[in-house]
Amino acid sequence: MRVISKLAQIDFQFGKIGRDDSLLVIESDQDARMPSTVYVSPQDVVEFLKRFLISPRAIVFVLGLPYFLYRWKKYGQTTASERSQKKAWPTV
Repeated sequence: MRVISKLAQIDFQFGKIGRDDSLLVIESDQDARMPSTVYVSPQDVVEFLKRFLISPRAIVFVLGLPYFLYRWKKYGQTTASERSQKKAWPTV
């Protein structure tokens, strides 16, 4: 997953996923150049689901996921495990 902000562009590769009290904790892969931790609250999940369910584009993306994955691989894009061996994603 590519995270792009004004501060940095990070290729976030999922590592361990756990829980800390009422938070979901997602850590980056051990081999990541910039170790990161994401904390997801129950309210974050509710907000995501609300926005997801009212977004036709998000629903079409999930329904079309097999096609999008096929097209992604066919045109040389890569998944997280192969990303370091192939070309970089375009920058915004």
